[in-house]
This record gives sequence, C-alpha cells and structure tokens, in this order.
Amino acid sequence: MAVSGGGAIAELVDALAGAHAARRARGDATPTAAVFSGAIGAGKTTTIRIVAQHLETRGHRVGLVPERLPAHLFAKYLRDPHAYAWVFQCAMAHLRAYDAYDALERGDVDFLLFERYISEDWVFFEANVRSGTIDAAVRGEYTAITAAPERYFRERCALLVDVHTTFALASERMCRRNREGEQDAYVDNPYFRTVFDMREQWVAEQAAVWGDRVIRFDNTPHSPLHVSACELAPA
Repeated sequence: MAVSGGGAIAELVDALAGAHAARRARGDATPTAAVFSGAIGAGKTTTIRIVAQHLETRGHRVGLVPERLPAHLFAKYLRDPHAYAWVFQCAMAHLRAYDAYDALERGDVDFLLFERYISEDWVFFEANVRSGTIDAAVRGEYTAITAAPERYFRERCALLVDVHTTFALASERMCRRNREGEQDAYVDNPYFRTVFDMREQWVAEQAAVWGDRVIRFDNTPHSPLHVSACELAPA
C-alpha cells in the first residue's frame, strides 16, 4: 500500500484503525503495533506524533516507543567509529529488543507506535562492514543477538510504515534541525549516502517478509505538518 504526504495522514490513520478493528474482531485484545521506519531525516518522529494525535482524537489510547540511543556510547562512536561501531551496534540491538519485548506486553493502550525496527539496524551494520569499521566475521554473533527479538516483534506488529523521502531532503532536514553531533557525523559524509541507498534496498526486500503489512508513506512533500517544531522559521 502506498500513501503520500499531506492529506494522506488520514489514509495512514485509517489503515491503522482498520488493522486495529480487524484484530479486535478476531478477539485479540493486545495493542495494535505499528513500526515507523525511515532514513535519518525522513520525518519519522514528526509523522508518529501527528498520527498519534489523530488516533487520540478518535478516542484511542496511544503509546509511543521512541528510538533510544546509548548517549555516552553514541558520542564516542561519532568521534571514533573504528573503535566503537561494533559495541554501539550491539547496544542498539539490545535496546530495541528490550523496548519491543516490554512495550508489547502493555495492556493500557490501544496502539503502540514504534520508531524503527530492529531488522533495520542490519543496514547500519552492513554499512559499517563496508566502511571497515566492523569486521564481517562478527555477522554470526550479530545474528544471534537480533534474530529472536526480530521474529517476536514482526509476528506481533500489524504494520511496517516506510516513511520515505529523498536523500537531498533528508540531508536538508538534518541541517535545519541541528541535532547535536548529527551534522558532523552524517552531512557530506559518504557513509550516510551508503546507509541511505542500502536502506532503500532493505525496504524493497521487506515485502517478502511482511507481505501486505508494508505501507509506503511518501513524506517527500514536507508540508508544514511534516516538519519538526525546531525546523519552523520564526514568524
């Protein structure tokens, strides 16, 4: 399924509401989970926030599961990828696994909206292998960390939403929002282009895994609804 930016937020909310109704009709009382995937700068966080607001206006209880970073380790990884890429990848996998296992057991919400999917971290892993910051020999060890939580999450998640934009717009967004360390790490860095292109291939492969549960949300238009508050120019 493909939807576009702007007014199509309503279509995306309708798809989530439909999945929720179908689960309830089957007698499934667990939260309806959706994961929002996208390149750095695609607009995942903002899209999730807007979708949550729409669901709440319909009377639904919504839980958000934002992407977490091991802050101290991330700072060291940005300064010295060769020394810290592998341990950072492992830490991210464990964080995502914990968040998925824990959040999916909640009983106080109707919807769970996740930012990123543990399988998507394979894109960063392989990009680090390609750049030489992670040894390819540890693929088996990384698979052992990610395989079980990835399968658990995918089996319980209703939809995978691909928040899509262009490489140029993603780079522009990173410059506008000016998150600490982000521009130095990714803007004008060939690694970011590699990650972006590899992620496009990863998304194409997800149809074989998720089937018709994949929604491609075109966030390229970047209407005023799809920019973070920090990106809005002062009046």
